[in-house]
Amino acid sequence: MLKYLNYFQFFLFCLIPLLLVTGPFLSDLSITLIGIIFIICIIKTNNFQYIKSKFSIYFFIYYLIFIIASLNSNNILFSFESSLFYFRFGLFFLAIHYIIQNNKNFNSYFLSFLFLTFLILIIDGFYQYFSAYNFLGYHYGGNRLSGLFGNEQKLGNFLIRLLPIILAFLIISKTKIINSDHFLILFSIVVGTLIFISGERNAIVLFLIFVILFTLLIIKSNFLKLAFLAIFLLISVFLLAETNIKQRLILNTIDSVKMKDSNELYFISEEHQGLILTSIKMGKENLLTGVGPKMFRNECKETKYQINHSTKDTLTSYCSTHPHNIYAQLFAETGIIGLSPLILFFIIITSLLCREILLRFNGKIILSRYQCLLLIAIFLNFLPFVPSYNFFNNWISIIYYLPIGLLFNSTQNQDIKNESVN
Repeated sequence: MLKYLNYFQFFLFCLIPLLLVTGPFLSDLSITLIGIIFIICIIKTNNFQYIKSKFSIYFFIYYLIFIIASLNSNNILFSFESSLFYFRFGLFFLAIHYIIQNNKNFNSYFLSFLFLTFLILIIDGFYQYFSAYNFLGYHYGGNRLSGLFGNEQKLGNFLIRLLPIILAFLIISKTKIINSDHFLILFSIVVGTLIFISGERNAIVLFLIFVILFTLLIIKSNFLKLAFLAIFLLISVFLLAETNIKQRLILNTIDSVKMKDSNELYFISEEHQGLILTSIKMGKENLLTGVGPKMFRNECKETKYQINHSTKDTLTSYCSTHPHNIYAQLFAETGIIGLSPLILFFIIITSLLCREILLRFNGKIILSRYQCLLLIAIFLNFLPFVPSYNFFNNWISIIYYLPIGLLFNSTQNQDIKNESVN
């Protein structure tokens, strides 16, 4: 029975990239089942080493902070909808290490499913761009390309957040053609082009940052570094000359950042800035544990959280389901106690990347390129200065924890740790 549970768990994990395309329900169901099977397996085998790591302790302390924040909220049951079952992402993280250790062919199978997912999205996305309709009949009106994501319009975000992960697995692939720098560059350019024409501005910003880090940390040859940057620049100029893309990415961005009838500048847009200022005000009023997970959407309606609109000299309520910035959201909903661990985590990830960049300039290497790409994925996921999804959203949480789990496993797996270091 245990053998079949392991196979089923492994199959579910390999399916995650495809299930993420279908939406939050099936992907969340899969990681929940993976977590349950993980618990059953470690109990059956009496092997509790997987839950004795430092991360387990850190995560469940963090989980406890969310529970306390919910208990201190004005609507405990409503807040519990986000916090009570958040532990499933911790189990998912731990299960990743278990799955990889118990499946010798993990890398090749997971890469196959991941590559298939990207291939389907790439073909469907470009088909929709040139024909106005994708394979499922979703229409592209020239504004934002959605592909198989339909009305959710998160094709660009999916691609950029999983791009470093698929590149990491391509690098450790045994096939010389696909683990070469030439293929990695070609693949990145194709995916990057689709991200550009998706029209998702935050995904494009993340891709631009990825290009810099990919050039500094992953590409070995100086000639290929320059070639990659030159090709990327030429394609960008060509795409920005297209009317719809230019309107969306440049003209609309300028309009949202600057008021037409004044010289006032906004952070991203008036709405984004208003939501962030509301979050800060909310966090200051509830400094330690915030107003509770999922409670921003309720509390933002309160008069005490209204923001002074300088151009209108009035108080304005800025409300949404979340503040569209995970740091602002955690400060508002979990207070300084919930925000501080994420800030510390991001500082650690950033310092590791900066250290590796400096070492590589001096001809030294500590982390493999596989590990560097996973660090890049984590860095992009938690970048503070771009709009983001709801921190407690199950779809994005799976994407958050996937590279973290893979990176943790690489620190325990000497074969992967040493692979493609040079």
